[in-house]
Amino acid sequence: MEKYKKFIELFEKWNTKINLVARGEDIIGRHIKNSLAILPYLKNKKSITDIGSGGGFPGLILAMEKIHVKHLVESDGRKCAFLETAKRELGLDELEIINSRIEDLEGFNAETITSRAFASVAETLRLTQNIATPETEYYLLKGQEVGAEIKEAKRTHDFDHETLTNDGATILYIYNVRRRG
Repeated sequence: MEKYKKFIELFEKWNTKINLVARGEDIIGRHIKNSLAILPYLKNKKSITDIGSGGGFPGLILAMEKIHVKHLVESDGRKCAFLETAKRELGLDELEIINSRIEDLEGFNAETITSRAFASVAETLRLTQNIATPETEYYLLKGQEVGAEIKEAKRTHDFDHETLTNDGATILYIYNVRRRG
């Protein structure tokens, strides 16, 4: 629990400067617990890339739980500075913070991709095509409109999916992704 106390103190300090999330939000209930909802599905994954990492949700939280998170990708340099500070303060030395737009990434293939409050399913699949392989799996924390997002994404991609729930969170698991046309 000490690591979460340290994370929350650091997060609150930075949030007043660069607005990682809306002020006054319940960091534990709304962000940390929501991020931990995908934990049971990732225990056997060897390499996880979190995209749109922002304030560290879910990637940094998963890394704190010793899940094999390798990359946190964030385009906002200020948020990357927060992520680098949190990485150092929390002793997460194996974590790589990448300050880049997702669509500009090259040089590695993502085994597993996670995201929370990032983009629509269709946009996520489009933006990650440079790092995804046919074997890449996605675990996306989604909201109420997940059905409409799946329908939209099926216009440009073929994929298998399951909608999972844990602790009230909706998790969209996507696999066997193939781009149409």
